[in-house]
Amino acid sequence: MVTAEVFIPGEKGRLTLKPNCSLSWGGNLRVMLSALVVSLIISVGFLLLGAWVVVPFIGLELLFLCLALYYVCSQARKTEVISVNQQKIMVKKNHSKSQYLWAFQRLSVVIMVRPDTHNPDRDHISLSSEQGWVEVGQFLCKDDQQLLLDGLISCGLRTSKKGYWSCYAF
Repeated sequence: MVTAEVFIPGEKGRLTLKPNCSLSWGGNLRVMLSALVVSLIISVGFLLLGAWVVVPFIGLELLFLCLALYYVCSQARKTEVISVNQQKIMVKKNHSKSQYLWAFQRLSVVIMVRPDTHNPDRDHISLSSEQGWVEVGQFLCKDDQQLLLDGLISCGLRTSKKGYWSCYAF
């Protein structure tokens, strides 16, 4: 999901990038609780039949389900904020409990778009300058990547194409 705020067209704006999240943490807890109830009913049934060996495997199944839902929910909390003003471009990434920040001089930044060789429905979008580079929107779908590029264009992006890379220069 891409949220674009353009404060001054062609000069200043902020883009917020988040993965599409179909279920909140509360929804994940309800899924885990319902799986727990069903597993407890099945476990009690097997215990009454004398098949107690099945019970630890049901517990392991629940553990793996909880770990998988926790991992998916933590990945869905990623956030990237691209702030553009007249002098600088700031990229701030919040991944789990970590926070990363890149600052670029606006005049030296080039946006590079490269198609993904393994997935034709996705591109790699990077901000690059003499200070370094950072890939943005790795978790976005093709439509959201196009919204990201449109948002960057509305903040004053000029475009040019060069070979395998598509370069967008500020």
